[in-house]
Amino acid sequence: MFLGTLCSDRASIVYVDKVESDHVIRYAGGVGDRRPLHATSSGKAILAFLAPDEREEVLKSLSLPRHTERTVTSLPALRASLEAIRRAGFCVTTDELVPGASGIAAPVFDRYGRVAGACAIGGPTDRVGPRTRVLAIEVTATARALSAGLGHRPRDGKDAGVRTR
Repeated sequence: MFLGTLCSDRASIVYVDKVESDHVIRYAGGVGDRRPLHATSSGKAILAFLAPDEREEVLKSLSLPRHTERTVTSLPALRASLEAIRRAGFCVTTDELVPGASGIAAPVFDRYGRVAGACAIGGPTDRVGPRTRVLAIEVTATARALSAGLGHRPRDGKDAGVRTR
């Protein structure tokens, strides 16, 4: 599991914490590693839940290089993806940054309801894919717990934006 936040360059995320998987074959990333916003579940989860004005400012400054044949490389497609993520409350990416690697991420909110980062699980697509629903529930529950630790309080008993299917 990874915890990432928006980098100061506003073009990538940086991992600030991680818990290693027990699996021999796993998605590797270290604390301090950066990944592109547009091609990762963490990056998209953060982008989706930024304030609309801030999100548009970031989107307009992004270059969208292709990493795989599944990487989103157009602003209209990325905007549509972000809207779907906001509706779902979490993000699933499949083979967008690295062939054979998938991720599931949910936003972490601060006490003011602003997105502070994202909690994510990454792994081989053939292992993550069949467990997407269960992993999404686990990731969103962890993101809620982290958000609560930062002082976030859901409005009217509901979490702002984070929900499972």
